[in-house]
This record gives sequence, C-alpha cells and structure tokens, in this order.
Amino acid sequence: MLAAIGLLAGGVIVWAGGQVGPPPGALAGVSWWGTFAPVRTQSTWPGITVLGGVAVLIAAWLATLTLAQRRHWSIRRIWLLVGVWASPFAVGPPILSNDAYSYVAQGLMVIEGRSAYSSGPSVLGQSPALAAVDPRWRDTPSPYGPLATAVQSVAAHVGGASELVSIIVLRIVAIGSMVAIGVFAASLAAPHGRSALAVALTVGNPLLLLQFLGAAHLDGLMCALLMGALVAARRGQLDAGVALGCAAAAVKAPAMAVVVVIVAMACADVPSGRQRRRLLVRTVALAASVLAGLALLVPDGWGWVGALTTPGRADTAWAPADVIGIVLHAGVGWLPASAVVLSALGRTAALVAAGALAWWLLATLRRRLVADTTGGLLLTAALGPVVYPWYLGWGLVCLAPGASRQSQGWLVAVSAVGCLASVPALSHPVAMSVAVAAGMAVCAFGAHNSGVRRAMVPGVIRSSEPARSR
Repeated sequence: MLAAIGLLAGGVIVWAGGQVGPPPGALAGVSWWGTFAPVRTQSTWPGITVLGGVAVLIAAWLATLTLAQRRHWSIRRIWLLVGVWASPFAVGPPILSNDAYSYVAQGLMVIEGRSAYSSGPSVLGQSPALAAVDPRWRDTPSPYGPLATAVQSVAAHVGGASELVSIIVLRIVAIGSMVAIGVFAASLAAPHGRSALAVALTVGNPLLLLQFLGAAHLDGLMCALLMGALVAARRGQLDAGVALGCAAAAVKAPAMAVVVVIVAMACADVPSGRQRRRLLVRTVALAASVLAGLALLVPDGWGWVGALTTPGRADTAWAPADVIGIVLHAGVGWLPASAVVLSALGRTAALVAAGALAWWLLATLRRRLVADTTGGLLLTAALGPVVYPWYLGWGLVCLAPGASRQSQGWLVAVSAVGCLASVPALSHPVAMSVAVAAGMAVCAFGAHNSGVRRAMVPGVIRSSEPARSR
C-alpha cells in the first residue's frame, strides 16, 4: 500500500511539476515526450497539485519510518519500497529547478574550450541550450568545482546536439549518487543495527527524491562522495577519506568540512606533537595534490574559487542572513543606508555567526566524526548568504545513519520544511495556507518524537556515535 501511495504521489509531482514549466524568460528545448511545458504557466493549479503530491509523499515517508522501526523491516524491503517511489523522479523531466539546463550549457562551454568560471552561458550565443537557462544565471560564472564541471562536460559531449540525452546522462549520475548515498548510509549505521532505517532516512527522504533525483542537482554527487569519505575515515583509511572528501569539495566547496573534521580527528589521536605535525603536513599535501589533479580536468580549473560567491547574487526570502537584513531595514530604516547595504550587513552577521559556531565545533571536537561533519554542513547551509532547499540535504544525509530517536524527529521536520519550500505554488494564498499547516504539523511531529529540550542538548547527537578507542 505504501509503495502504491508513494508511486502515485511521485507521479503526480512529476507530471504537475513538468506542467509548471521553466522559470520566467526561459524556453525549454526539451518537451520530455510532452510532459514538460515549454514556457512558464500562468496557472497556479499545477503548483498547488505539486504541493498536494509532496504532502502525500511526506505522509507516506512518515508512515514508512514508523512501521519500519516497529516491525523491523529488512533493508531489502526498504530498498524495494524506495525504488518504487523513486521511479517517477528517475524517468520524468527535471522538476522544481532549472539547474540541469545550466549544467548542460556550462558543459557546452567547456567543450568549446571556454572557462565556465570567467563568464556565464550567454557566451554560447543564440542557442537552444542558452534559451533553456534561467535568465538570472545566464551571465554568471559557475560556482561548482572542477569535478562537477567535468561531469557537465561529459554529459554535454555524450548528448551532442541532443539536450535530452545530456540531461538523461545527468539523471543517470543522480541515480548512481542516490544509490551510493544509501549504501554508505547503511554502512555507517551498521554498528547501530539500523542500516534499513538509515536507507529510509536518506534515499527514502522526499527532499532527496525531489532535489537530488527529480531536479538532478549535482549536490547528490557531492553527498555521495562525502558519505564515502566518512565510511573510509570510520574504517581508519585516512588517505582514502581525505581524497574522497576533496573530490566531494571539487563538486561543491562546502564538502571541505568533512576533510577538516577527518584531519582534525586524526591529529587529535596522535599523542606526540611532532607526529601530529607530520600527519598534518602529509594530509594537507595529499589534499592539495588531489585538488590540483582535479583542477586539470577542465579549463581554468582553479577559477571556481573566485566564483564561489555566485549563489549569493540571488536572494532567498527565508535565508537567516537575508532575514537579518530585512529586520535591520525595518528597525533602522531611518538611517541613511539602502536595503542592499543592510542586507549585506545581515549576510555578514550570519557569516560571522557561522564562523564562530564552526570554531566552537572544532574547539570541542571529541571523536564525533559524523556529528561534527553534520553540524558544519548544516551551519554552512543555514547561515550562508542564500539557502536553497537542497542545501539542507548536505547535513541531513550525514545525520541520518547515526540519528538517535531524539534527533530523528527533527531530521524529519527539517526535511519536510525543505520539501515544502521547494514547491512553486507558495505565492498562492491557498497553497501558502496548506504549506503553513503542513509545516506546523511536521514540526509538531518532530517535537513530539524528539523532545525539544533533549534535542537541543549537543550530547544527544554525540551519543549516537560510539566513541573510538585510541
């Protein structure tokens, strides 16, 4: 029954999401066999239908988590259930985001010998690939690392003149990434005896189904490599962990958090100061070598460092950094400062807070490999200049394998809020009302299942990971 409900909800989301169409000003070059509208629809009903499908999928996921824990479902049963849910997202058009078309355009730039980090896709001229790109990103360089750009170029090369084939290649990468995330999550959860639950909390998570698979965001590849780094480090394979972490960072820079945590923990386990310095030098040299090698994959391979500010050129209304700016503007509007300046101050305040919290995590590091990586990634996502729903997946996939009962409720709540924030119909009053009601329901679920006081104690997450011996 749950498989059928999830399959139906996924099919409705994919169909309605395709009817929403591309962002305003973009012209889709792929109709995806008639399921994707070429231009943005003016009707609000496709978006509201997506909202309803998302709500049903979240409900099916909650029921699955409850039954899986009560009846001790096998990991095979969870994989089969998730496979059924994922099938509409795996075969349907990219939904809820137009980034896949930007990936193809950036890949074409690389094929032409251009740097994706010095200019935007507009250099392609009058081409179908450019027409499909969101107008906001046509003149902005890519913020993705060289490994991600190499994947984009491979997709564009395989697709050739067919944008459809290029996107199918990106979808295959997304499918492989989701499978890897589930496998690595099960491995990390094995010591706790909760491998099946870890799979349900990661690849069964509607947020990942919508954004990593449905939208084909390369954040899925980043998280797959990141989880591989955690598995390698847990097994004592320091070099493999650092290399995989650097590969993840070469997709998107926030993944460097796992490298910092792995190296810091390895150095903390060495009693001698001299040995600690040697280990630090060796691991830093290894990380630099891996990053330098990956930079050779594309033209101007180090240009991505200067393009990391690209996502911050947009605004996301619910990002804490922008909220601070709005509050400043409302509270000190009489000052001779523009909204832009105050927004910049808000983002600066958020970055300072993120830096302080990151320093605290490192300063109090006590063999919490997964927990500290989770904290660092969630901080990066929440306190960055912008917050997109799929950013929340970075930390949630790391939290899931060792999540205690106290923290599972909050994982579910954050995931559900991210799903609702993905829906394109939230500007409609009816959709907004439904989203607010659903958000309150899932937050109540999180509070009920975790206990607010206990979930706010840092030791709760730490206790879910057994201490390692020296």
